[in-house]
Amino acid sequence: MIGLVYALTMVFNLYIPQTQGFFNFGEVGVYISALVGGPIVGFIAGSIGSSLADITLGYSYYAPGTFIIKGVEGFIVGFMAILIDTELRDKKTLFIGISSIVPLALIMYLFGVNLYIGEAEVSLPMGVYYSIALNEAVWMVSSTIFAIVVIYLTLKYSDVSGWVVAMAMGGLEMVLGYYLYEQYILGYMAIAEVPFNLMQVIIGIFGATIVTHYLRRVRI
Repeated sequence: MIGLVYALTMVFNLYIPQTQGFFNFGEVGVYISALVGGPIVGFIAGSIGSSLADITLGYSYYAPGTFIIKGVEGFIVGFMAILIDTELRDKKTLFIGISSIVPLALIMYLFGVNLYIGEAEVSLPMGVYYSIALNEAVWMVSSTIFAIVVIYLTLKYSDVSGWVVAMAMGGLEMVLGYYLYEQYILGYMAIAEVPFNLMQVIIGIFGATIVTHYLRRVRI
């Protein structure tokens, strides 16, 4: 699982100048590790696999924060997946799962409009740069899309609906953790990386939900 997280983090990364961090697909590996192995495996794979990737890619100044943030993220996902009874597949369970997503989307919106308003510079390969303005409308759209995506996955893959909620909760910890680390420890403009971290969460939920759904079917 450490190797899985490491490989998925290394396979693609997009540099973010204002925070000197990078976008990657590591969340998929962290979530799969936590869902398959539980909270302890999720913590170990998330912390060691992600921090080793930071060091390998030349972002060693992120490694201490990554070790804690990704480790805690993996633990939360694994713990919440066990806490939420995914074996109950009736309408009541689905209703509870979907209802829990709405407060998460609201938290994302309130957190964004209070802490992440301003300009963010996006850097793409081949030296392409552009700026995006983060305002209340952006956060309203983002939180709505987040809720729709998670609800869709919850309904489509009802046998792992509880896991979708667990991943969303772990993802919010990751976004908050990197904001605090970048803003108050590294002294960077942490707002610039928030859109990328949110996208990592969405991609992670998509990838891990599909993989764990089919792993579950194979086991059955």
